[in-house]
Amino acid sequence: MQKGRDQGLDEGANEIKELLTLGTLKYTSRQIVYDAIRAASPDGLDEKEEAAIRKVTGVLEISDEELEKILRLVKKEDELREERTKLLFPHGHPCLPQLESFVWWVR
Repeated sequence: MQKGRDQGLDEGANEIKELLTLGTLKYTSRQIVYDAIRAASPDGLDEKEEAAIRKVTGVLEISDEELEKILRLVKKEDELREERTKLLFPHGHPCLPQLESFVWWVR
């Protein structure tokens, strides 16, 4: 099962790399990684999600240093969202998640 998942991940990563050669898409690799982290992070990045993100960043030739910067940016944004929510809604709000859910993934 693991081999099949890894093969699918490789194929997907290679397809992304090929698509990013088209027109203005070639400028979006970091944005794709950023959005992938944001989509996966509300409940914490599990090992499979982190492995998938690292696989894609490798194929897209995004360095580990750049990936760490993107991860820190997402973390800062989550912390700012939590700070804003605490300030604006000190007693909570029925349409907002509990603040603990903003804490996602800390390296």
